[in-house]
Amino acid sequence: METRELRGTTFIAIPEERLRRIESGLATIERYVSKEKAYLTLQEAITRTGLSRSTFYRLFNQGKLTPHGGGSGRNVRINVEELDELMSSKKGASTEK
Repeated sequence: METRELRGTTFIAIPEERLRRIESGLATIERYVSKEKAYLTLQEAITRTGLSRSTFYRLFNQGKLTPHGGGSGRNVRINVEELDELMSSKKGASTEK
C-alpha cells in the first residue's frame, strides 16, 4: 500500500477510480439521509403522533387529512407536511381552551 507524507502526517494513497466510487457512494447516502420521507405509512403516522387508527380514519372522512396511495389498509400513505400542519393546529387549539 502506497503512503504519502504531508506536513508530518502520513496518508494512504487511494487510487483515483476507487476514490470516485467512494465519493459517489457517499453522495448517494447523503441524498437518502438528508431527505425526510415525504409520506408515512399509516402505522408510521400512528407511531409518530400517538393517534389511533380509528382517529386517522375519522380525520380522512372529515376531510382534515388526505389518504394517499390506496385508500385503506397497508397501502395508505400520509403526507408528512400535511400531518405536521394538522398536528400543529391541534396543539394550538388545545392550548387556547
